[in-house]
Amino acid sequence: MPRTQRSLKKNLTTLTTSSGSTPKKRNVNSPKVSNSRKKELFPHLPEWDYAFIPKDLTKLNKAWFNAEDRMIDHIKRYKLKTNEYTAFHYTGKTKKSSQV
Repeated sequence: MPRTQRSLKKNLTTLTTSSGSTPKKRNVNSPKVSNSRKKELFPHLPEWDYAFIPKDLTKLNKAWFNAEDRMIDHIKRYKLKTNEYTAFHYTGKTKKSSQV
């Protein structure tokens, strides 16, 4: 048996291989958004109906978003866990301004 073939067999026996499929990562830190009707949390209605309030206001500021995916991007950008912020979506009634 040639020398390279012996080296190959020796290396192949020391390799570790998984016998099954690898477990998939679960998205445990998926952002949690609560519904709210408190207008004092949403000073920029009707445009900005998502409120983001961090627990530690010295690191991040309050923020308002017009879509949930933009708020989720903000949370992922700063790699925040669910215990580090509260997020709300306004579900109350808004007065539509009449256009003249």
